[in-house]
Parts: sequence; structure tokens; C-alpha cells
Amino acid sequence: VGAYVQPAIRGITTTLTSGPEANVATYLDGVYRPNTFAAIYDLPDVKQIEVLKGPQGTLFGRNATGGAILITTLSPDLNTTTGKVSAGYGSFDTINANGFISVPLVADRLAFSLSAYHDDVKDGWKRNLVTGQKKGAGIETGLVRGKLRFVPVEGADFTLTALYSWRNDDSSYRASIWHGNTDLAGTPGVIIPSQPWTYAVDPDVAHDSRAEDVSLRGDIEVGPGTLTTTTAYSHSYADLTFDGDNTANGLGLNTTDTDYKSFTQELVYATDQLGAFRAVGGLFFFNSESNNQPYFLPAISYQLWFRDKATSYAAFGELTYDITSQLALTGGLRYSWEEKQGSVATKFGQPPLISPPLNLVGKEDWDALTPRLTLLYKVTDDTNIYATYSQGFKSGLFNTPFAQTTPIDPEEVDAYEIGMKSDVTPGLRVNAAGFYYDYKDLQVPVLESVGTVLTQRIFNAASAEIWGAEINVDWEVTQDFSMVVGGSYLHAEYSSFPVAQINVPVAELRPGNSCAETPAPTSGLCSVLTDVSGNQMIRTPEWSGSVTGNYHHDFAAGTLTLSGTVFYSSEVFYEFGNRVRQPAYEKLNASAGWRFDSGVQVRLWGRNLTNQAVLTSLVGTNSYDAVDYERPREFGGEVSYKF
Repeated sequence: VGAYVQPAIRGITTTLTSGPEANVATYLDGVYRPNTFAAIYDLPDVKQIEVLKGPQGTLFGRNATGGAILITTLSPDLNTTTGKVSAGYGSFDTINANGFISVPLVADRLAFSLSAYHDDVKDGWKRNLVTGQKKGAGIETGLVRGKLRFVPVEGADFTLTALYSWRNDDSSYRASIWHGNTDLAGTPGVIIPSQPWTYAVDPDVAHDSRAEDVSLRGDIEVGPGTLTTTTAYSHSYADLTFDGDNTANGLGLNTTDTDYKSFTQELVYATDQLGAFRAVGGLFFFNSESNNQPYFLPAISYQLWFRDKATSYAAFGELTYDITSQLALTGGLRYSWEEKQGSVATKFGQPPLISPPLNLVGKEDWDALTPRLTLLYKVTDDTNIYATYSQGFKSGLFNTPFAQTTPIDPEEVDAYEIGMKSDVTPGLRVNAAGFYYDYKDLQVPVLESVGTVLTQRIFNAASAEIWGAEINVDWEVTQDFSMVVGGSYLHAEYSSFPVAQINVPVAELRPGNSCAETPAPTSGLCSVLTDVSGNQMIRTPEWSGSVTGNYHHDFAAGTLTLSGTVFYSSEVFYEFGNRVRQPAYEKLNASAGWRFDSGVQVRLWGRNLTNQAVLTSLVGTNSYDAVDYERPREFGGEVSYKF
């Protein structure tokens, strides 16, 4: 949503528009990344990305009800100098460059690596209906990261990492109005951007964020296993200017600055195979503080200051017992405790913006036991089937920015999964899974506009039932041609959501529904209280799938590579009433490259070649439906050199 990262896996995602919490935990080189507003950046040295589906409550704990995304990057090589550099140009006057280099300093003992990335979308892809130009809706992102790897003795391996990243995003809050639904429709002189990739907001909306991270990770061989210690500190800050009414009338311009700091310490011990057993156990500590400085509405001279603090402890363990050479049972348990508190202060007045004393909104603590049980049977050396039961929970919180004194309890999910992983032949791999989730106490936001002031209330208002099936096939058809085929069916609906507040155009009100607002509006949108039990969950297509074909062939002068991906999604809803929807669509991406024997590669690419206008987010209030779309069709090329 806007410049915030909100991953969704099998229907589980966050619907909150503020705060650092997400339902899918993200880890970068073993470091937990809790912040959603400073997590959009590219990494030029990615080695592997794992997406763990389903609750990961035992090993990954809090905020992993939907799953976990594990990103691993290249480690400095202790003996060989390696690297890669690339530069490219694409649609919307986009210029990008990135590089990675690893240099050994002391053979077998000390090495250093440096990675950097810069991408500048100068023109953007959204048209300003006020000026008729596309200028000023672009994005500039960058990252610099260094790693120092140190092996003091055999059996001990440490890596110190420092990262600085930035993102200047002029596009995130330049929204379109879905179907023209806004209270200001028909107002003389007000332009309504009702088509995809158009906007008409105040000229200086922007979201600029920075992140400074440092971490130390060490793997130490201790006894019959390895002790891993991870210590990390993160400091992120963002300046946000957005338009509260999504027009160019200048009345709804709001600003806020956010400063977020977190510290984590984790100790994990993983044993080698000990007869019929192997085990993993650990301790985890997390502390964070988020400060707003302040949320300022010039139109009414209103200042809002707030602070959130979180502290969390956890102990966890997982034991695998090989019952036979083919049958293994894994059981795990995690105990988590955490405390949240929020403070807030408000005042009226123009700058200087000086914070008054903050008052405590509330302080609460929660604990949870989250188990996991897996039974795995090896049908052959290349095929296994499994059954898993697991639990997960998403942290409770306070809705501090809007001084909501009632704490919002954690979300909980019970998950059941059966599946198969099989290397059918040396060139054919098939993975399949079926799953059922019982999802309770969903944290549900309600957005309201009071004049140009956007407010949000959060409730534990719903439960949901999710079940479905997935299949992925990786097939090496010939020595030169391979295919990856994936598909999923997802039944995700709110099993109990009797009192949902949804926003409906006044002209579309059904008999028996009435506005929950006083006085009721006569045009535009109004809030309606209704039962949405049985409705499809947001951001959950019933059917989705993709087919990727890859071709490569070695010639005397170099190597040709061709790739194409077709992606399909059935309709997706973006609000609880199933009114704002993205119809079913197909997208096509393709690329063609030539690698010379010297190591230089030239590649041409095209994305969204079908030029589909695909909804990505909705900020829906009782005043407007503000939506954003994926990028339209774009082309580009790059030149890279690997050594």
C-alpha cells in the first residue's frame, strides 16, 4: 500500500495502513526485518530467496502467521576475487546501475565485499491531469552495503554487515480514483483522475525513506553442532507528504516524519545427526521504538505526535526423530512474550512543530505457545510425502496514531497441510500441497475521512477459513529448453464478519442499508455497517498460475538465452464488501540475452507486455476510493560483466 511493503501468502496479509507490523516475516541474511516502510530496495548480490508458506511459529515466531521470506546474499569469498557490474536503460527514462565485488584480504581468514545499486525513474508512468505531463511521478532508489567476513580459527565464521539504502518515491501517493468515486465528484474546478495511471493531487506529495543497518552474524562449531549468533541494529526514517483529499485544491496536504529503531539478538544451536535424532533450539530478543515527528495538517493547524515501543522475548526448540530410515517425526514449540505501549500528544498551531509531553495511550503484554508437528515419509530416495500441523500468531498492538486506548489482540492461525515433493526423473521435479487454515481475531482497520483528516480505527473483528491446493512442476524438456509451471486454487472467505464497516457510493445503496454517518451524505460515498460473512478475503485470487519457458544454447561465439513468463490471476478484491475489484487478467514478461565468451552479456527485456492495468492497493475511506496500479508496459536493456 503506497510505499509500504505488505506481503501476502495464501490469503494472509496485513490490512493496516500504519505501523511496522506485517503477517509475513522477512529475514535478510538471518536478520529479522520488521519495518514495512523502508523495506523496498533491490539487492545486486542475491544468492537465494526462500518463501516458507504457512505459519512459521516455531522457528520464526512473531508475525509469521502467513509465512516467512528468507533472503540470502553472497558472502565474501576468502580466496578468489569475484564480481559483477551492470548498467541499463528502460521505459520512463529509467537509468539503473549496480555492482558487486568480493576481495580476499587474507587467504582463508579475511575477505571484504561491496555491493551497490542505483535506479532512477525520471519521468514516471502516471499523467498529471492538471498539467498534462508525466514528469514528477518517478522513483529514485539506491543501496550501498559492505560485508567483512572473518574466520579467526577453523570452525568459526563471522560476517559484519553495514547497509545504507534510500528511496525517494514521488509516485506512491499520486493516486487514481476508482470509477471516479469521491465526495468531490462534480465539484466545479475539481479534476477527478478516474483512469489508471492518472492523478491530480497537490504537486509535492512524496515518500522519502532511509535505512541504516548493521549486523554481526557468527557460526561457531560447538560440540556436535553449530551455534549461530545474530546481533542486529536498524534505524529507518521516512518523510511523507500526502494528499488527504486526492485533488489539486491544496486543502488536504498532510505531512509526517517517522523514525524507527530496532535491536535484535538471536542465539540458535543446531545439532548434527545424533543417531536417530537432530535438534534445533534457540533464544530470541527484540526491542523497537517508533516515533512520529509529527503528523501535521496545515489546513487546520493540527499536530499529532506519537511513540510506539515493543519488547519481545522467545525460547524455541524443534526435535526430529527418525522412526525408521523412511519415516521421521518433527515436533517443535515456541514460547513468546511481548509487551507493547503507545503514547500520544496533540495540539493546534502552525510551525514551529515542537512536541508537547506525550501521554500514555496504553500498555499491554501478550504471550503465546506456538507448536509445530510434521510427519515425513520417504517413499523413495527422490520422493517424500508429509503432513504438518502448525500454529502462528501476529503481534498485538495499540492504534497509537489515533489514540485508540483499547489494545488490539494478536491474530492467531491453526494450519494443516499435506504435500509431496518428488524428483520424478532427473529432469522432472513435482511439488504439490493441500492446506486448511482456521484464522482468528483478524486485525481489521476502518478508514474514515473527517474533512481532510484521515483517521483509522482497528478492531479484532473477523475470523476466516482458508483452504486450497498448489502444484509446481520444474521440467528440463531438453538440454537447451526447460519449463516451470505453477498453479494454485485458493478458497479464502470471512467465515464470521457480522459487523463490517464498508464504504459504498450513495448511488449504489441497496434497500435496507443506510449510512452510518450523521448527517448522511447525499452524494459520493458513505459508510455502511453490514455483515460480510462469506465474502472473499482481500488480495486472494481464487485461481492463479504461471508458465515460464527458458531456452539457452551455446554457440561458437557465445550463449543465447531466451525467457518468457505468462501469469494469470482470477479476480481480486481490495475491500471487505467485495466492491472494489481487479478483474481477471494475464501478464506476459519476456527477455532475450547474448553472453560473449569474454563474460559480457547484453540483454533486452519487456514487462507487462499485455499492458494490463492491475490494481495493487486501495486506500478506501468514506470520502474516496484511491487506488494504485502496477506499471504499464515497459521495455529496456542492460549490459553486464561478470568476473
